Amino acid sequence: MVLALFEMLRVPLEKVVLVLNKSGAEGGLTSEQVRSNLTLPVALEIPNHPMATNRTMQTGDALVVTAPDSVIADRVRTLASILSGSQQAAKTKRQLLPSRR
Repeated sequence: MVLALFEMLRVPLEKVVLVLNKSGAEGGLTSEQVRSNLTLPVALEIPNHPMATNRTMQTGDALVVTAPDSVIADRVRTLASILSGSQQAAKTKRQLLPSRR
């Protein structure tokens, strides 16, 4: 639906960044299911990490402060790099996507 809206609004798909949030969460869609149903590539997967996100919600502090060494914090920093157009983003993005086996 959102992709159809973007198309209708003439938003170039090159400007769209597809991010899987809570990747690997129990009962959710798998990354393979998402990939097989969308035409856009997945730029980044942010894993499900309830302990880190709950602590962030309880303290009101940023995730990168409450759990700076966690995988989820690293992915949030990578997302910021991708969205800001950082030169490192393309290289990092390839390293963080799970392999397709």
